[in-house]
Amino acid sequence: MRLDPYKHKERYLNWKEKVKRDGKIIEVSDENSKLLLRYIDDMELGLNVASRNKKGARNPITLNNLKQRMCFIANLVEKELKISNLTSLTEEDIFRLFNNMKNGTIKRVDGTDYQSVGDYIRVFKAFWHWWIKSNKKKGIDSKNITNTIFKK
Repeated sequence: MRLDPYKHKERYLNWKEKVKRDGKIIEVSDENSKLLLRYIDDMELGLNVASRNKKGARNPITLNNLKQRMCFIANLVEKELKISNLTSLTEEDIFRLFNNMKNGTIKRVDGTDYQSVGDYIRVFKAFWHWWIKSNKKKGIDSKNITNTIFKK
């Protein structure tokens, strides 16, 4: 039995129950909510993960991290780029967004610069590769817009 002193599993299950009750993720648009819920559900089950990654379900710590960061990125895209659907992003859009986070054009809520933009980039790249893989299963070819984004 694994110890969970920070109650990650409980926090994830409470969030999931709240989303089920509300019918969507309240913080983001309806389109992004549906998309992110599919992504989180797939990660919970371990579906459509990259071929080089470990197979199987993701743990509650990872799921909490993914939901928090992807909701934040979706909000940022909606607010800064005025795009209501993450899947309609272009390479230039996402590059500009993360570049603005790095150089301090986009600030944190407390007014300071982001210190670890690479963490957000890594999570977005994982999301985008999931999007490509899930579309490939449906026979839809999606472009990889994350090639020019660096983690650092």
